[in-house]
Amino acid sequence: MKDKIRLAIVDDHEIVRLGINRGLEGEEGISMVGEAENGEEALLLARRENPQVFLVDVKLPDISGIEVVQKLKEDPATAAIQAIILTVYDDLEIAAEALRVGAIGYILKD
Repeated sequence: MKDKIRLAIVDDHEIVRLGINRGLEGEEGISMVGEAENGEEALLLARRENPQVFLVDVKLPDISGIEVVQKLKEDPATAAIQAIILTVYDDLEIAAEALRVGAIGYILKD
């Protein structure tokens, strides 16, 4: 049996986190390992749970999702985490910046 992808979600809206969790419920290849509602919680979650993939909202109440990705990539303990930016903003500049700091993708919430 193949190992499951360890996924964590970072979004300040509980309904979004709940929706993603429910949408992925029952997916055999994914294991949900945690959630965070702001950037600082996300960085702690990354060190504690060591997810393979982080879905990170670009707009968080404390630091931006782009800053979260940058901090993950700068820390040797979390640098291997693959981050995907999740956002409502269809903005090429934000997408380019996310990729520049180390995100592997940019997904629109709609």
